[in-house]
Amino acid sequence: MHKKLQKRRPDDLTVIVATSFFALVTLGGLAPPFIHPFYAKATFAPLFNAAASVGTGGLVSLILYWSLTRRLERHTKNIVKAAALESYANAKHEIAWSVVHASMKGGRSDLAGTSETIDLMMKPAGFRSLFEGGRESHEGFYAFQNEMSDATPEYVEIVFNLKRIARSPERLLDSGAVHDPKLYSMLIRLDALVQRIEKNGAGYDQSKLLCSFIWEIFTGWNVGEGDTGGDPILRALEQV
Repeated sequence: MHKKLQKRRPDDLTVIVATSFFALVTLGGLAPPFIHPFYAKATFAPLFNAAASVGTGGLVSLILYWSLTRRLERHTKNIVKAAALESYANAKHEIAWSVVHASMKGGRSDLAGTSETIDLMMKPAGFRSLFEGGRESHEGFYAFQNEMSDATPEYVEIVFNLKRIARSPERLLDSGAVHDPKLYSMLIRLDALVQRIEKNGAGYDQSKLLCSFIWEIFTGWNVGEGDTGGDPILRALEQV
């Protein structure tokens, strides 16, 4: 991951200076004859015409360069953002399947491994309706949590997709699309969090961070802030 925000492109200042220069050259070729009659003599005409030609030509070239470059950059960033959102959605969808299967193996006979269940889980209120509550080890979210005590196929699949999620913002950062320091910091922390989850490994206590993170991205709730109003990662990617 990146260590710092991408700064303004090195050639931006050069373009600004060059634009100012050509503007002055153009002005120098057009204005003098109107300022003083002395400069309206035919003797100076070739010089002023050349200056105006060079100045306007330079300005037109710079404007075209600036507009085309910016348009290409914006288009690239939009593509990268769309790819990041799609990658995140796919990874989260796969995690939802793993959560269902692990919960069923943990004793949740009331769950069905269907696309309808997955669609419901992708909504915060829907996920809560399926996993909130319960007191026994085979009820609510406990059935899933208990299955994370071992390196089950579902655990391995979830960690794999969490790593996919952590990689989703990388190209956004590479493209320079992230300018908000808070947003940038959050995306950096996401990568560190997933690394910590992977390092912790499976286990009743070790997997608590994994389980709390999954609960947060599906319900929008965490211990520090409470209800944040939805998936914080999705919201961050959409704000880019």
